[in-house]
Amino acid sequence: MKNVLLSALMSFGAVCSINAADGDSFVFDDLTYTILSEVDKTCELGNNQKHKFSGAVEIPSTVRSGDKEYTVIALGEKALYAPVGMTSLKLPETLVTIKAYGISYCIDMKELVLPNSVTTVESRGCYGNYVESLTLSSGIREYKRESFSGYPKIKILVIPEGAEIIHDEAFNFSSAETIKIANTVTSIGKMSFAGCEKLREITIPGSVREIGDEAFDRGKRLNSVTLESGDMPLSFGKNVFGNTIYLGTYDDPVAKITDLNLNRVYTCVSSEPKEMPFAYKPTLTTINFGSAFTSIPVSAFEQCTGLTELTFPATLSTIGAAAFAGCDNLKSIKAERATCPSAASTSFSQKVFDNALLDVSDDAYESYKTDIVWGRFVNIKAPQSAIDSVGADRDTTVTDIYTLCGVRVEGTPAPGLYLVRRADGSVTKMVIK
Repeated sequence: MKNVLLSALMSFGAVCSINAADGDSFVFDDLTYTILSEVDKTCELGNNQKHKFSGAVEIPSTVRSGDKEYTVIALGEKALYAPVGMTSLKLPETLVTIKAYGISYCIDMKELVLPNSVTTVESRGCYGNYVESLTLSSGIREYKRESFSGYPKIKILVIPEGAEIIHDEAFNFSSAETIKIANTVTSIGKMSFAGCEKLREITIPGSVREIGDEAFDRGKRLNSVTLESGDMPLSFGKNVFGNTIYLGTYDDPVAKITDLNLNRVYTCVSSEPKEMPFAYKPTLTTINFGSAFTSIPVSAFEQCTGLTELTFPATLSTIGAAAFAGCDNLKSIKAERATCPSAASTSFSQKVFDNALLDVSDDAYESYKTDIVWGRFVNIKAPQSAIDSVGADRDTTVTDIYTLCGVRVEGTPAPGLYLVRRADGSVTKMVIK
């Protein structure tokens, strides 16, 4: 009787194996798998929410059902969802796709390594994991929405070469102190790194063409931003580094940016200064304009009251209206261009025109001094070659008279305050009665 029953069971297994179809499930080594293609003999790790995990888990590259072998190419929806007790996970090199919640809410694992065979991680595919180390696949070209959102313990996040698009919220609310973005990435989506409160500095590769709204919002420790050189202007969305209404408190979501390294021209989709990436940042004290920087946008640094000195490279040709409006604490501006850049009368505040020292080369002095905008600077460094080192021999004869706007006065000036240039090269204010 026992032999008859065994024979019947074997026959039933053989029939099931022969008649297996796409979507059928089976168990191998206590884990559930689902057939994806009976023709191609592929399967995915199925929903194992009820499985009791313990210690190290290894998903094999092939599994068997009856007399048939299937290649594991995917982690299905909720395949490893809140696997309490799973302390480590090894994935096969045959794995291609991780579906929604495929690896999610792993609270006992310290490391997650995705093999380079993985090309697709669906939205929330690897969501809310408490791992301390995350290694991403070099095969992923697009990071879907919230695919790696919610990693409260990692310190370093590396987006490897080959990645091209980071979609909205892909990596938000991570504890990473360092984020490295590959120079193959072209687009960074909305809120993609929002809530990364421990991030202190970020470098945007020259390959990136656009950054979405609030991409680095709530990065309250972010103090250094670098734009690497690129072939085209970088387009910023609104409030990329947080809402710019600065409250000055520790919990303020605004990035406390202190240092900017700008090696690339940029634009903003919004014309509202408070929505621009670097305007209204009172903590900003240093801007390093790279040698390839050519144009400063309208209102770019409006109300950056922490700025005290600037150096404009020789490549800078345009400064937009209100670019430094409200930056009243500027004391020194060095302009390296031989001919003055195009600027608006509102590019700087009147306090800056009155109080800041404009430092230009001897050869550029006339260009700046006689310009309708740059000539408004009361203090323009005089050419050293025109200053006689012997005080007794200095010729203080007035040679030229200018209005405070830098316009040269012809004939006898009307009573008022003027700029005068003397024969010894010095420039001073003079009241003519």
